[in-house]
Amino acid sequence: MAENKDSTEEQYIDKFFIIIPSVIIFAYLGVPIYFIFLKIIEFNEDYSLLTTIAICIFLAYKYFKYDKKDEIIDKKDKAIDKNSENKQQKSHRGFTYREIHDIPVEENNHKYRNTTFNENKINQKELDKYVSKNHSKEEIGLFYERYVGYVFESKGWHVIYYGAKKGKKDEGIDLICIKKDRVRLVQCKYWSQNKSLFENSIFQLYGTWQLRVKNNEFGFKKIDAYIITSTTLGAIARNSAKTLDVKFTENFNLDKNYPKIKCTTTKNGEKIYHLPTDQQYDNIGINKDSRRFYVRTVADAVAKGHRRAYRHAFHNHDL
Repeated sequence: MAENKDSTEEQYIDKFFIIIPSVIIFAYLGVPIYFIFLKIIEFNEDYSLLTTIAICIFLAYKYFKYDKKDEIIDKKDKAIDKNSENKQQKSHRGFTYREIHDIPVEENNHKYRNTTFNENKINQKELDKYVSKNHSKEEIGLFYERYVGYVFESKGWHVIYYGAKKGKKDEGIDLICIKKDRVRLVQCKYWSQNKSLFENSIFQLYGTWQLRVKNNEFGFKKIDAYIITSTTLGAIARNSAKTLDVKFTENFNLDKNYPKIKCTTTKNGEKIYHLPTDQQYDNIGINKDSRRFYVRTVADAVAKGHRRAYRHAFHNHDL
């Protein structure tokens, strides 16, 4: 019965949307159309009138037809759009936007801990990649300088990573090591074992050393010059170093597994750790105290309450 009722209603609606527009079209266009058929095409009066009425009904049907199917399709499209919107609102673990606010605080904290854990894993992978990669000549030279600086720091020296900061304008000085009333100007040379160090390195370091002594750059501190190399000095270089009183250490190998993460605490209590790939790494000097120290892994740094340094901007933490 319901279907018959709907069908009857549709028929009435269809008739309504055909008759009314037909009358309107006939009122506006009937006379011109009738005149065309009667005078121009020369139909008789009855045929011209019937043809005019037929054209008006056709136009009404063509442009004003009410189609129940279109309404049904529109409803279906709206239902699909609403369903898609609900799916897009779904968030982590299938919760909708409204339901997500009902998740307990503990669960949100757990998600944050997972995010932090993943970030720590990424940072550790970055450190591992730095150690294991095939370094260029400049990169392995910097690696060696940092290792030598670490060795001096572990013996109580305050180290300024001069070469890392100055680049090619380092005047032959890679490290400036200071302890009490002593200053040591250090040049690091990481060369292949089958090569010997030439005397020009000795002469460059000696000249820089004497210039700084003459300029009284470090006041009353005692200054000496020191070459540390992974290979040996050639015969002339060795004799020159002894004559000029330039100290040297040969066959000093690089240990890539030394602790490389620098942990610091700022004066306002912020705890930060720096990887060798971080921008401020070579600006950080490590002394033997509770505020500055080395660790081997990211997990060790995090366990001591430190976070990763901001890598993409320079900061003045007043360290």
